[in-house]
Parts: sequence; C-alpha cells; structure tokens
Amino acid sequence: MRALVSRPSPPYAELADVPDPDPRGDDALVAVRAFSLNRGETRRLQAMEPGAVTGWDLAGTVRRAAADGSGPREGARVVGLKQQGAWAELAAVRTEWLAELPEAVSFEAAAALPVAGLTALLALDIGGFVLGKRVLITGASGGVGRFAIQLAKMAGAHVTGIARRTEGLEEIGADELAGEIDLEGPTYDVILDAVGGPVLGAALQRVAPGGTVISFASTVAEPVSYPA
Repeated sequence: MRALVSRPSPPYAELADVPDPDPRGDDALVAVRAFSLNRGETRRLQAMEPGAVTGWDLAGTVRRAAADGSGPREGARVVGLKQQGAWAELAAVRTEWLAELPEAVSFEAAAALPVAGLTALLALDIGGFVLGKRVLITGASGGVGRFAIQLAKMAGAHVTGIARRTEGLEEIGADELAGEIDLEGPTYDVILDAVGGPVLGAALQRVAPGGTVISFASTVAEPVSYPA
C-alpha cells in the first residue's frame, strides 16, 4: 500500500510503498478515504525514524471486520483514531476506537473530528456547566478552537474568541472576537487555552473567582509568567 512516511529533511514526509498492516483480533482493517493534519503530527515528524507512518485521525470504510466479531461490519463507513499509522491507504484500527459514520457526514468532515473535536469536548467537560457563563477560547481559529466555539455556544455560553485571524468565527457562534486578551476587560468563568506562553499568563489574570482554566496545548516556546 502507499503511505506518507517520515523523512529526515524538509518537508519531513514523502509518499512511499509500505507493507499492508497486520490487524490483531480486535482490529478492523479500514480503507482510508480521508485523514486530517494536526499540529502535533507535523511537529512529531522531525523526531520520527525515517520511513515510519504517522497520523492519528482517519475516516473510511471497513475493508475487513475484526476477527473477534467486535466493531463495525465490513463495508461500514467509519471514523476513527490511531496512535500512529492513519496517513496510509489502509489502517488497522482497534474497534473501540472506531465509530460508524452517518451517511450525511462526509469522510472529509469526519476526519477532523477525533483529535480536535474530542479535545474541545473534553476540555469543555472539565470546565463544567457553562449555561449562561462567559467562556474564553484562545487559538480560536484552530481546529480545536472552532469546535470549542460551536460546542460552548450550543451549551448556552457567552463565547469570546481570541485569534489573529477571526474570519468566519462569528458565523459559527462567537459572541465577541479579539486579537488578544484585554487585561482590563471582563473575567471569564471558563478559559480554554491552546497557545501557552504569555497568552496563558494573560488568561490566568482574567479567570473569574471560582473559574477554571484548561490549557491543552502550547504553540509558543516562551515561559508562562503570572504576577504574584
């Protein structure tokens, strides 16, 4: 089969022929129709052994159902998650990490769900009940941020998004948008931070009493500072 494998020099990935995966008893063999690109995957490429297949998110159809009888049937449309190996024509995926995909959802849309969508969902779950509360989301234009805006809005929150590029964020549910956190502005009951560094430091200064800050990623190599 063909797959995108790591290489030691830029762009750190290339198309190559590799052996087909060998599924375990609880693995379904999936013919991959779409996969997503996550920042963590692209960063990880430079540290991987040459020729390794990475990739976390995938969507496709079950080529062969799991030998132990678990999971989706052959031919089922699925979305799934792997620790490594999604950037390929075929992927062996544990059935507990697969979900059947409704016909109305495209493979391309579904492939963005596992890492970004679940990260947003779990982060908001940590934040707790947000109905009527103020939620701040940094890195709002990223994959997780876009999911978080929609989920928080559906849950009844007042949503503020922080991003360099804010195009389209109002249409998906952001009530307010800004390029940076206003240190003299309002406080927030729940803050989701995807940036780290000085942005996380600013977020910590604007959390309301009893509020929660969830930091799930860091895209800047700078320390976090917070005034005592």
